Amino acid sequence: MTPEIQGFELVRDLLDRISGSPERVASEALDALAADNALRLWKPVISRARDSLRVVRRDATYRHPKVEEVCATLAGSTPANADDLAALLMYRLDEKARQIRTANTDDWLQYWNEDSYGRPISPKHEDHCRDALPSQMKKTERNWRTRPDPFSDVWESDVAPLLRSDPEGELPATTILEWLDEQHPGRFGRSQLRTLQRRIHDHRALHGPDREVYFEQ
Repeated sequence: MTPEIQGFELVRDLLDRISGSPERVASEALDALAADNALRLWKPVISRARDSLRVVRRDATYRHPKVEEVCATLAGSTPANADDLAALLMYRLDEKARQIRTANTDDWLQYWNEDSYGRPISPKHEDHCRDALPSQMKKTERNWRTRPDPFSDVWESDVAPLLRSDPEGELPATTILEWLDEQHPGRFGRSQLRTLQRRIHDHRALHGPDREVYFEQ
């Protein structure tokens, strides 16, 4: 082995050791090396080391959310961590896909090419759809931060006991909403049905009988 190769292996081993440390000083050291123009030939190796370090730091600082935080996230509160945010985003994407496929709207037309008569003839290339979908998702994704939960102060006292008394999940949201309207006249209406349906769905997914909950990694 030539001295040059030995030197290369030594430096790469040192970079691997630095990138395996979750300490902030390791990140600062790699940032300084990446900014040094004298090491421009080592840029690809340093860049890979920085990427590895980001993964190490992310794993070292990851915190499993508490049960209360998970329930709050399912109820529409702020995501407890990055995994919760990713799961929420995937849920919204699936929800948007179902809406585009099944809703009685023309949302799907913006993803299709049309002929001179305005008739859809073929799907657009994904490059032409990337701006449309985020613009639709933006308002949806802000709901968890800006829209108050209309059922927050009656959930534990009124709704949760009804759901616990219905282990088979046969009680429809419309019936619960009508009952709430009788108990609290003027507070609840049909415009809140979708919100109630989502909350009931999340509650049954978390507390339903004989169900396994899978969290994507």
